Formats: sequence, structure tokens, C-alpha cells
Amino acid sequence: LYVAHAAVEVTVMDANDNSPVCNQAVYSTSFPEDISINKGILTVGATDADSGSSAEIQYSLFGIGVEDFYMDANTGELRTATVMDRETTPAYKLIAQATDGGGLFCRSDISLKVLDVNDNAPSFSSTHYLASVYENAAPK
Repeated sequence: LYVAHAAVEVTVMDANDNSPVCNQAVYSTSFPEDISINKGILTVGATDADSGSSAEIQYSLFGIGVEDFYMDANTGELRTATVMDRETTPAYKLIAQATDGGGLFCRSDISLKVLDVNDNAPSFSSTHYLASVYENAAPK
């Protein structure tokens, strides 16, 4: 009977068996309509229990009006991408998605309210008005 001994090193590779977990299910904030372009509004976040590339998270944004915003794919920071106008769009309902290196993801709802700013001067709808007043009428 012959016997041999050898040291064997076993490396266990992490499988992408954990989805990212979003830090919050819903993010909600408001900002004035005169906010500057490229201004940060909020930052979404997520964690992943995997390791290596399976734990690397990329953020993306979906929804109606998404073109008015920019989301940093690495940090999850949401910034304005255009001039806002509350009279045109008073609110946004968007979805942030955090995707790990293996394609698993979580999603958070984003609710944004655009606050009115006194940016429209008063104006008359006509250039001429006509009214009749009785001579003995009391002022109101």
C-alpha cells in the first residue's frame, strides 16, 4: 500500500445568489421649479450580499418624464437635466432600478413634486374693459 500526501487549496467562488436590496421602497421629495440644471435632488441606494462583480450595482431610471432627469449609474444620484416648469409638469412618478453584475435587481418608486415659484407676471386678458356703475352705489 502506497500513500501520498499533498496540500490542496480549494477556492469557493461566489455565485450571484442574492438580489440587490433597495435601501428604501419609496423616495419622495419636492423642489422649486426654478432649480438649476444639474442640481442634485436625491440619491437612491441598494446593497448586495454577493461579492465581486455580482455585488457591483448599477442604477437606472424609468418612467414618464425620465428625460428631465439624469441618474448617475454608479452612485444613484438623481439630478435635474432640464429647466423645470410646474405649470407644465407639477409632479413626476419615476422608478429607480438597482441591478447587480449578474442581472438581478430591485426597484424603488420615486415621487417628485415641483413647487410653484412666482415666475409669471400678472396680465390682463383684454386691452379694454367696460363696466357700468350706478351713481349712488356704495363701494365694496
